[in-house]
Amino acid sequence: MDLDSIPLDAQTSAVALTARTRQAVNVKDMAGSTTYRPVKQLPETLSELAIPLMLGSQLLGVFDLHAKEVNRFSEEISAY
Repeated sequence: MDLDSIPLDAQTSAVALTARTRQAVNVKDMAGSTTYRPVKQLPETLSELAIPLMLGSQLLGVFDLHAKEVNRFSEEISAY
């Protein structure tokens, strides 16, 4: 998978889910997650936060953060 190419209908992707719902997706632990889509260039990812970038009601893109530790992103961060 390319880092910049994720199908919008991908079921196992925090980025695609964020794009579809226009809501932040916080994957706290990759182990057993059905939302995380592995990225071969980021093999040490243990948690992910995907945030929609909006202009009014228009989706401009998704800001996607990966971390090397479980539970890296708090609920307070993903609420913004």
